[in-house]
Order: sequence, then structure tokens, then C-alpha cells
Amino acid sequence: MQNEGQLAAFTSFGANPIALSASEQFTALQQGTIDACENAVSNCWINKFYEAGLTL
Repeated sequence: MQNEGQLAAFTSFGANPIALSASEQFTALQQGTIDACENAVSNCWINKFYEAGLTL
């Protein structure tokens, strides 16, 4: 979600936030374009974001 308040909050924690559509998050995690994403736990599970960073 592109929300100025939310982006400012993450910036204050030292992160470099970007707004990214949900359809691009898995690929961005997999390619290392982003290091993390903020979602509800159910979204992370359903979209299998936990698999994107696995290296075997």
C-alpha cells in the first residue's frame, strides 16, 4: 500500500521503503530486489513468500 504515513514510519526505523504491487512481491523477494515485505501473516502463507528466499 502506498501510504505516506506507513512509508515515513518504516523510514524512521532506518528502512528504505518502496511501494510495490502485491503481484510483484514474490519475484522481487526471489530476485533480491527487496529484502522483506510487510503483509498479514495469512498473505505471507498463502503467497508462499517464505519460499522466495530459500537457497538450497
